[in-house]
Amino acid sequence: MWHFRQSGEHNSIYMNRLVQSKVKKFFDDFPDISYVKDEIVINKNDQIDKIFYIVTGEIVQTGLSLATNRVVLNVYKPGSYIPLPYIFTKQASKYYFTATKQTVCRVAPAERVAKFIRQDAGVQSDLIKRLSLGLDGIVDKLFMAYAGTAKQKVVLELLIMQARRNNHSGNFEITVTHDDIAEKCGLSRETVTRVLGNLAKSGLINKKSNKIIFNSIEGLQKIIS
Repeated sequence: MWHFRQSGEHNSIYMNRLVQSKVKKFFDDFPDISYVKDEIVINKNDQIDKIFYIVTGEIVQTGLSLATNRVVLNVYKPGSYIPLPYIFTKQASKYYFTATKQTVCRVAPAERVAKFIRQDAGVQSDLIKRLSLGLDGIVDKLFMAYAGTAKQKVVLELLIMQARRNNHSGNFEITVTHDDIAEKCGLSRETVTRVLGNLAKSGLINKKSNKIIFNSIEGLQKIIS
């Protein structure tokens, strides 16, 4: 099941920031491309020879269900570079990667990115963590899609969003709309609103406009355990 990862140690935070700075500096040398909302960045079956570093905006990784509805598998924010599994292997994408809003990416040849990663142990370690977190999220979401209740699906998505923020401040909150959660969970907006209302009544979260504040990570984890 989903396990919330948290590391508040100063050295760990410093190393994360150092690696992020190195990655940003590397991609700063490459041209940027802008995408509008709902524009496909990487199509299914595209041969991957470029890696996309997100400067602003958001990209979702999706597949298609048997009913040809979009199934959101992963969400990538600024500072992410995609598609990670294809950096060292020359193969076609198995998924769609789509901008959910106005998005700007810096685009580098895959072989240059692979060389950069091979030359820096810290970047290699960061890549492994990114891959591990992404894989855990996909596996857990697939499990919930088949066996989870609406409440479990929403809670899992909230915890995944929070973990990706890598928030070390102790003030655990995210900014997200009910529509965004509904799409990522494959639920109706009304169902998501009802579930969030129940979570708020139970004291596990607080809601303020589009902000969700986590009062008890442990209590949320129990719902999906």
